[in-house]
Amino acid sequence: MIVGLAIYDKLYGMDEKFGVMLGEVYRRDYMKFVKEYVVNPNTGMLRRTYHRIGDVAEKFDGAYATAFTAMMVRHWEPEWTNERYQAIRNLYLKELDFDLGAYVVESLPETAEGTLVDTDVDEPGMLGEGAMAIFLVQAAAREFGDAETFDRINKTLSTVMRPKWSESEIRCDLGWFTEDTGIPGFSMGRMYNMFMGWALWAKVHVGWEAILNYDWSKNRDKDGRMLDYGSVQSSRPTSTK
Repeated sequence: MIVGLAIYDKLYGMDEKFGVMLGEVYRRDYMKFVKEYVVNPNTGMLRRTYHRIGDVAEKFDGAYATAFTAMMVRHWEPEWTNERYQAIRNLYLKELDFDLGAYVVESLPETAEGTLVDTDVDEPGMLGEGAMAIFLVQAAAREFGDAETFDRINKTLSTVMRPKWSESEIRCDLGWFTEDTGIPGFSMGRMYNMFMGWALWAKVHVGWEAILNYDWSKNRDKDGRMLDYGSVQSSRPTSTK
């Protein structure tokens, strides 16, 4: 939502009805909420969930929640997001045996007050939120320009999850990854299928900096209205070869 509204601001400018940049207002309120209610003050990581009714936060830090937020708001909060990304990289990213790649710990043990008890956890989180964390941290590695982490996780995708291209999509349930998850109708491979779009996004993402600093005005007419795709294409110079 934050990035989408930021692009909306770039395209359409100030909102005529309210006289504000919608993306800026939303981002300011969102970050205030996150920093006041969702961040664990003892670790700097984001809680997996926060329930406004009852003012209850789930007492576990979430690597996937922190990675997602960090990569989405990095353009506006570079220092704040880099601190959280480095915490994930240093504490939650672990090596698989036999040089198979890296995985992401779903959460680390904490006291009731939210202080970390132990960071030397060696339990691959390959199902549900743990699997989601692997994909989102790889995407975050792309946004933060961390090629080493990207490659370590990409190795896991290649050697462990073994995605295959079939029926116009990337799938993980076509080979040996058929283990039962305990969820009716979902093998491990089918579970990974749901997240595989993030792996593709991580491979092609150019970074929010490039997208948000693009000169969108070249796609508008003299009155600021968006040109349609055909008009933009026809206005470009043709090859003289």
